[in-house]
Amino acid sequence: LHEALKICTVEEAESTYVVLDTEDPENTFFSFVGEDGMFDGLKTGDTATVIYEGTLTAKTIKALGLKK
Repeated sequence: LHEALKICTVEEAESTYVVLDTEDPENTFFSFVGEDGMFDGLKTGDTATVIYEGTLTAKTIKALGLKK
């Protein structure tokens, strides 16, 4: 099952992971891991949508795609 996290603000980004901040005050930060280079070009303050596999309750969430 693939899901998409709505447009969020990038808090931290490296080549293989990204931390996104949502507008939900209860669950604000989510960390995603992906293929090497998947998050290149993202920087703090950008907005992005991540397509992911699994649930948002997992410690590590696997990213399948990215929309800027």
